Amino acid sequence: MYGFELEILPDTARNWFGDFLDEEGLFSGSAEEMMPVRAEEAAEHFPRVDLGETEKAYFIRAELPGFNKRDLDLVYEDGELILRGHREPENHGTRYLHSERFYGEFERRFALPEDVDPTKVQAQYRDGILTVRIPKDFSKVREVPVEE
Repeated sequence: MYGFELEILPDTARNWFGDFLDEEGLFSGSAEEMMPVRAEEAAEHFPRVDLGETEKAYFIRAELPGFNKRDLDLVYEDGELILRGHREPENHGTRYLHSERFYGEFERRFALPEDVDPTKVQAQYRDGILTVRIPKDFSKVREVPVEE
């Protein structure tokens, strides 16, 4: 098994990596054991999103740092907005001891309210953030008179 000694700032390193070190200050265990969350579990909640609304539209903002726009797919289908994507792991001859970055495929589904116009959905990807604007369709809203 490979081990790396943490000689520089041993107390600080032990505070940062204490859960992964054995009594001699060597990384112990496999990379899988060191992962706090399994990849399958992380994919269920990836990407992290903010959902919001204004008077005229709903918004979805998704954190997707390091993705290329061509690796993202946004589809409206049966009242849902579906965000799919994938990212290949970087391999520069490095054997990773611990990785928290997401690689692989993901899919998130967002059920949309009935008061939207799916033909006018707009999306923009900038600086690792995908912003989706879903306009509200006020033509579907009508007042119902109440009779006595």
